[in-house]
Amino acid sequence: MEKISDDQKSINPLTDTVPVVVGLVSEELPFQEKLTEILDLIKEEKDPDNVFVGNILAPKLISKYERPEDRLDPEKYKKYKKETNSLRDKLSLVLGKMLEATDFELRGKVVVDLGCGSTGGTYDASMFGRSFEPWISRALVEIGAKPIGFDVGNLDGEEFEHHHVDISLPGALDILPDDSADLFLASLLLDSPEMGERDPLNKIRTILNPQIKRVLKDGGAVIWRDSRTEVIKKEDIPTST
Repeated sequence: MEKISDDQKSINPLTDTVPVVVGLVSEELPFQEKLTEILDLIKEEKDPDNVFVGNILAPKLISKYERPEDRLDPEKYKKYKKETNSLRDKLSLVLGKMLEATDFELRGKVVVDLGCGSTGGTYDASMFGRSFEPWISRALVEIGAKPIGFDVGNLDGEEFEHHHVDISLPGALDILPDDSADLFLASLLLDSPEMGERDPLNKIRTILNPQIKRVLKDGGAVIWRDSRTEVIKKEDIPTST
């Protein structure tokens, strides 16, 4: 993919159009059309480090999930809008790993997001605000994947399938059929204060691994993202206690 400058990558988060550079001519395409074009290019070039998905999705999501009350507090609103930059980096990193794990095609894939984040009802949400909302699952919806979120917090009104479940408990994933998911994401579980209270001995992997292996399709994988990121294929997931 041709490299372009930062100003050429800029997006108006209040519209559904994205500036696109074709040669030396800039034209605007609808958001979904441009996203599809970029996903096709990533699949063709097999480039997991491509940042274009994060660049496009972050402003779109920040605008889409803005709340009316956000504008009532100027400082709070300013802080929320600044999330665009951190969200752009997060999406580029995490979605890059997810694309690589699915042979660069997330569209149509069933992705289970463990501890996906919530809009309230947890210590993490109260302490860290909107950065702990389910941004990855929301992004997967835009991409055309089929995310399934698990969290103990509030997910009412979200567009993806979600379950109010404590994933630190044995049998937490019993609701999912065998061989039904293409990918699992377990992001920052060990760094979560909420999970630290529920799982003080850090047994979460031991509890989840056998369940993840049961639910994954052949060829599927789990992404564990904490102090480092690991992509583990189904056949390599340990199930011993």
